[in-house]
Amino acid sequence: MSKYNTKKQYDQSLISHAIDVVKSRLSIETLAPGLKKASNTEYHMPCFWCGGTNRFWWNFAGTMQGKGACRQCNISCDIIDIYKKINGIDNIIEVIKQVAPETLEQKDFKEFQPFTEQPPKNDNKIDNKIKEHWENRCSIQGPGLIKRLLCDRRKIDHETVDILIKAGRVKSCNHTGVMSVAFPFLSLQGEIQAIQFLTIDEQPFPFTTKGENCSPANKVFFKGSKPGGDRFFFAGQPIDQAEGNLFILEGIINSITMAQFYPDACILALGGSTYTKKLEALKPYLNRFEKIICCGDNDEAGQKLNQAIRAALGGENK
Repeated sequence: MSKYNTKKQYDQSLISHAIDVVKSRLSIETLAPGLKKASNTEYHMPCFWCGGTNRFWWNFAGTMQGKGACRQCNISCDIIDIYKKINGIDNIIEVIKQVAPETLEQKDFKEFQPFTEQPPKNDNKIDNKIKEHWENRCSIQGPGLIKRLLCDRRKIDHETVDILIKAGRVKSCNHTGVMSVAFPFLSLQGEIQAIQFLTIDEQPFPFTTKGENCSPANKVFFKGSKPGGDRFFFAGQPIDQAEGNLFILEGIINSITMAQFYPDACILALGGSTYTKKLEALKPYLNRFEKIICCGDNDEAGQKLNQAIRAALGGENK
């Protein structure tokens, strides 16, 4: 079996990531050793297409950085176009295979385990409206939209995002007319209790910008759902199946970033700085972990979170 993804069409967000890697590895200085520096932003050299002497310019700085063109044949290009011309390649996939083949490799990855089926141990009531919205209004059919935010904008690796999608920890949707990524906040038994939406382009939701006392926001919770109490976003394994470490973070994106490096750990996002009831819910589980790593923001709320976790452990360092 080929080590490359052999689907007829590649996921466009995967190709976008691969192209970025290719561009970072190609150098105009290597591809065109005869170039001449003409200014603080341009190189001049013979054209790769028409052969015109010193008629081709390449921007190595400024607003047009990474772009080139010929004043004789009017061709315009980027570094990948030049690599394709020199090597006689007309397919971007072949370029990726030569320059960054690992970006197309098939990977075996550890899946997140399902939550253990057991009677609820909390007083949370499952809001059927929230559950229905998550199951029927949010979709996993648009991984490209999810990866546009998490991979392209936030630089999360594709493998981690694929795991999250397969585990049902992230979906895409149209929330109040805006394309968004949706994240579920679950109880410790895996029951959905709240949904947080983050706009794909990270611009504020229009409804948060209206009114005199508005507070523009690019992330909001589903109306009627709150992240308080026994409710967390799980970027890692369920708390009763994780190995070694427990990571506690305030925000979802930070927790997903951590999951890239610790896939076997339990990684929780609180969804804000409100944590008293959450720590009470976590107490029965804390002593089973070798280490508890709290990654709060570098502000007063983050410091209080660290102090509260230490208090929950009885003042112990762990």
